[in-house]
Amino acid sequence: MDYTAYILNEAGHLERVPAQPPLEAELDLHVNGETLVRLACTPRDLKPLALGFLYTAGLIQSLEDVEEIYLNTTQSCADIWLRHWVPDAPRLRQRPSGCAGGLGLTAEVALDHPLPVGDQVPLERLALMMRALLGGEAHQGTRALHISGLFTPQGDLLVAMQDLGRHNTLDKIAGYCLLEGLPLAGQVLLTSGRIASEMVSKAARLQVPLIGSLKAVTSRAIELAGPWGITTVGYVGRRDVRVYTHPQRVFAPELLEQVQVGT
Repeated sequence: MDYTAYILNEAGHLERVPAQPPLEAELDLHVNGETLVRLACTPRDLKPLALGFLYTAGLIQSLEDVEEIYLNTTQSCADIWLRHWVPDAPRLRQRPSGCAGGLGLTAEVALDHPLPVGDQVPLERLALMMRALLGGEAHQGTRALHISGLFTPQGDLLVAMQDLGRHNTLDKIAGYCLLEGLPLAGQVLLTSGRIASEMVSKAARLQVPLIGSLKAVTSRAIELAGPWGITTVGYVGRRDVRVYTHPQRVFAPELLEQVQVGT
């Protein structure tokens, strides 16, 4: 379908011009022959999205749990057969693409112990990583979409994924890493979207100890991240950057020893 939009040009005249809005589609996930959920999403990287959704929801632990995955010719349905039955999985009719919450299967995980501290990632490196994520080829021409990236603590980008929903970007990353055999634990997640509770829950599920955003971190996300040992950083790359939890992954010990209480 061709789209057009009306704009005022520099001369103040109204023009009708070709438009390229972000694509939105629906993907039905069928598991073991039963409809599990309908996802509103950007229609690309659908196999990683389907697998990552099941992984972050705790319905699969690895690719070994998956016997077969099939996308229909219209890319509107993912039919997934698991090697085990999922009798108690909740059945949801739809999860919106929007970022104000919505239905989802990701439960707030209960980690047995906080994630290990691991390598330090200074703010300067986080800023460079965010700049690489937003300025990379994957983000060109699609700035209406959310983008998230999985980095090594040393700053190497492993994978970047885009979608209308910020939560979908993490599912796509999880699914891609499952398919490619890439490690998730101990890495760094950066996202263009707000970090809310479901984003921290997904980070915990992926064993990622640091998640940073170009935007804000919500109060519930901070409350969850504390006991789980996850570092949350808001406004990465901006002057008003904020580290809310477990700052030892970002700041040197000598700096933390000199912390002053501001107002």
